[in-house]
Amino acid sequence: MRLFSVAGGLPAKRKKDIPEDVRRGIEAMRRIEQGINPSLVGTAKHKQAFFGDIDLLTKFDGDLNKLANTIQNVVRKLPPDFYFSDMKIGGTKARGRHWTKRQVIAGKNGKLGIVKALSQPAVTKLDVIIPVKTKFGQRFVELTNFIFIKGVSAPFGDFLEEMLKDIEKYAKKNQRLKVIKRKLSSLLWTDKKRDQLKIKRLFEPIKGRPGYLGSLLADMETARLLVKNKALQKKQLTYLSRALGTPITMRNLKANERRLGREINSLLK
Repeated sequence: MRLFSVAGGLPAKRKKDIPEDVRRGIEAMRRIEQGINPSLVGTAKHKQAFFGDIDLLTKFDGDLNKLANTIQNVVRKLPPDFYFSDMKIGGTKARGRHWTKRQVIAGKNGKLGIVKALSQPAVTKLDVIIPVKTKFGQRFVELTNFIFIKGVSAPFGDFLEEMLKDIEKYAKKNQRLKVIKRKLSSLLWTDKKRDQLKIKRLFEPIKGRPGYLGSLLADMETARLLVKNKALQKKQLTYLSRALGTPITMRNLKANERRLGREINSLLK
């Protein structure tokens, strides 16, 4: 089964194309000797594409005790300027179980042990927020490492079916950029020769101003995720203020999100 993998419709970034700070985030997740070797997936994978967050995929096929120890080591040794946001281990596909940093390191969430949780058919993922240097100052980006455990993890489902559901959902919300991204993902998944011109056409706004503004919208959401770290949240708001040329605060964040949403839609008519 293919997971988050697309064919060659668009050129993917090589290692040298990935910003140094992002490479550092990926390396913080990597433990090759323990079977943890994440790959860059999603929009951030493609050359020239603006991205609001970063998705990694790790495929694991091995002993769950070893995986538990590796996850604990990764979390324990996160660089001090990385912010642990959340981790999901166990539960069900529909309702995953959230773990704090302290719980992951301790290997216990209430009465549930980490190895037992890893054996449950759920989605396993680690969310951290990493600093990325920009001309407007430090930007904080969410990096997610999805860990797919062979024979255990909940299947991601039929990819094209999931994309169709998303297209319908975002069309109803009039979120045009997200509709375009899902349509593009669907075409990249099948990667038919007859669709190559359509793929290139759909990619244009993603690498243009709509994609850039979409990345700023994602950065605003990240500012909310930093609610428990006011110092980092303040830096994110400062970066957004410089990037947009207007003061951005938590009080006016929602109004600015709506404004950006309207501007993106106007560019995509």
